[in-house]
Amino acid sequence: EKLREELDDLRLLNSSLLKDAHSKDAEKSGKETALQQELAELKVQYTTKCTELFEMQQQADKEIACMQSELSTTKQTIAMLRIHQNSFNTSQTNKHSSTPRPPDQKAGCCTIS
Repeated sequence: EKLREELDDLRLLNSSLLKDAHSKDAEKSGKETALQQELAELKVQYTTKCTELFEMQQQADKEIACMQSELSTTKQTIAMLRIHQNSFNTSQTNKHSSTPRPPDQKAGCCTIS
C-alpha cells in the first residue's frame, strides 16, 4: 500500500514536472518568436536606413559635382577678367595722353551665372 502511495506521489510529481517543462518550453518559444520578430523589424529598419543614406550620398555627390563645375566656371571667369584688366592696364600705360581716361563701365560690373 505504501508503495502505491509513493508511486502515485511520483506520478503526480512527474505530471507536475512535465507541465512545468511544457510551460517553460512554451515561454522560451514565445520569447524566441518575439526576438525573431524584433530582429526582422531591425533588419527592415537597417535596410531602410542604408537605402536612405545611399540616396543622400548620391544627392551629395551630385551637389558636389555641380559646385565643382560652378567653381571651375568662376575660376575661368576670374582668369579672363584678369587678362582683360592686365590688357586694359597695359593699354592705359602705353597711352601718351596726359588726360586720364574714365574707366570702362563694363569692367566693373559683370554677372556670373
